[in-house]
Amino acid sequence: MNYFITFQPNKYNASDRDLIINFKKGLQRYYKKLLGNRYNKHKELQYKMVIDISHGHNDPKHTHPHLHINADIPNSEITGFMRFMTEWLKKYYPKLSPDCRYLQTDLDRLRAGMYSLNQSIKSYNEKDFQTGNYII
Repeated sequence: MNYFITFQPNKYNASDRDLIINFKKGLQRYYKKLLGNRYNKHKELQYKMVIDISHGHNDPKHTHPHLHINADIPNSEITGFMRFMTEWLKKYYPKLSPDCRYLQTDLDRLRAGMYSLNQSIKSYNEKDFQTGNYII
């Protein structure tokens, strides 16, 4: 199913690079837990997702990076994914605010995609993470 997930670190002047690296490390640990030690051999079982880094438009003097993720995650696994990633990212960002919304219709998917596109500074997909093309 399609979900629109936001991870907001609530930390001004945070590093985009650190945020994406911390997310990737958490994602690797999650796949290791879900698929086993050889999770890299099972790329077809890994979730399809588009990750956008956004800064919002609050104050131009400060950067406030956060992640918008459009993910295709099965309904049975979304709770575990959100719980694991929230706990992982809270190690680095104690004031983290996670949000997960189910996208029921094509119109919902379109709106979420347009919102991400309008705010996005840099965009990644699951193949970028698998090949290592995620460094800013």
